[in-house]
Amino acid sequence: MYVVTTRTEAGPAGCLVGFASEVSIHPPRFLAGLSIRNHTFRVAQHASYLAVHVVARRHLSLVELFGGCTGDRVNKFDLCAWHEGPYDMPILDDAAGWFVGRIHRRLALGDHVGHLLEPIAGQSPRGDEPLVSLRMYGISGRVTRREAHSRRVDARNLGVSENRGAFSETVQDWHSLGMHLRRVSAAV
Repeated sequence: MYVVTTRTEAGPAGCLVGFASEVSIHPPRFLAGLSIRNHTFRVAQHASYLAVHVVARRHLSLVELFGGCTGDRVNKFDLCAWHEGPYDMPILDDAAGWFVGRIHRRLALGDHVGHLLEPIAGQSPRGDEPLVSLRMYGISGRVTRREAHSRRVDARNLGVSENRGAFSETVQDWHSLGMHLRRVSAAV
């Protein structure tokens, strides 16, 4: 799981992103999919940069904030600590690691738009702290939408259909992103 933030003249915006991946090592590229129904998507359409954050399990409330509230109704940045980073991007203080990427291209991907990013600055995840991730499960491992709501995370904002599966916040070592952020940090 990632929290993606951006900023335009309209102000800062951010959301939880489950559809994201490193897509090239040389040149470095990362793809972040934003739901077309999302407030952050509408702001990002006028942005040149996105900031991509990984979050440690101990800061799950940050994931819940950016995944459970919409920027149409709540200014999420009033409810968390952040600072201006490279290219005036909002950087979340409690993120385990982050990078700012220039939007190289936008790609229509059904109900999401992929933002192909060229990472230009960042901070690698600190230590070996477990990170929050999204993992789909079969019938035996389902977490219902009702259970997700009780955790203050709205499954609809995560792009998970109630009748097609469910989600669970699980912890895994995000080796690929850590290596990618280390390469970005070394290059800057």
